[in-house]
Amino acid sequence: MAVTTLDTAPRSVSFSDAAVFGRVSDALNAYAERLLADAPVVDQQIEEANKAGLVARFQAFMARRATAAELNKLSDATLADIGIVRADINAVVSR
Repeated sequence: MAVTTLDTAPRSVSFSDAAVFGRVSDALNAYAERLLADAPVVDQQIEEANKAGLVARFQAFMARRATAAELNKLSDATLADIGIVRADINAVVSR
């Protein structure tokens, strides 16, 4: 079985390495600042999307509920004419 060792000796950093690290660090800091600046806008957009989704789901629920109420008003014969039985109304409306 081969044993792998890692070279843990410190290496010297050349001027060009330090310059690259500095530029990368500056770019990351600038990116982080832009993200933080945009965070309230993004939070607001997410909140608006969640509200819109909630409203849409509620409207769909209310439409299903109204449809079920209308179907429950029909007679068994009328329901049979359209091909459903009273016990299936909730299943049909949920589709």
